[in-house]
Amino acid sequence: DAYEVVWRRNGPPPRPYPETAAVILPGSRLTRLDLEWLRSRPDWIAFLHTHVERGGVLLGLCGGYQMLGMNVSDPDGIEGDSGTSVGLGFLPVETVIAPVVSKIVAPRVGYLRLPTPTEDQDNQPPTSKNDGCSIVADS
Repeated sequence: DAYEVVWRRNGPPPRPYPETAAVILPGSRLTRLDLEWLRSRPDWIAFLHTHVERGGVLLGLCGGYQMLGMNVSDPDGIEGDSGTSVGLGFLPVETVIAPVVSKIVAPRVGYLRLPTPTEDQDNQPPTSKNDGCSIVADS
């Protein structure tokens, strides 16, 4: 299957899953500012929740991953004003932005373990059981 990739920054959100298969939320160097920008657009927040509730994929990269958590804190004002912003609440993650004393680059792998799909008794397509998911990180 061919997929069309569309970059959206302004304007209304697209139609949620299944019309939109996946949403990628990138990051920047101003995570809290970007999060506040996104939160100021209630149509986008509603779209993201509806998209995920219907089974759509939501992938956060770097600061986008941090926004998917519960809170993003910047107590020292490294990326702007100090404070804490409420995250989007999709992941049980708390982010604290801290000064970099030394940069250590090490390979890391993270993935989301979803519930196992099950087949309905009427031979319907597989669906996911609603028994939760877990976040696994390997360093």
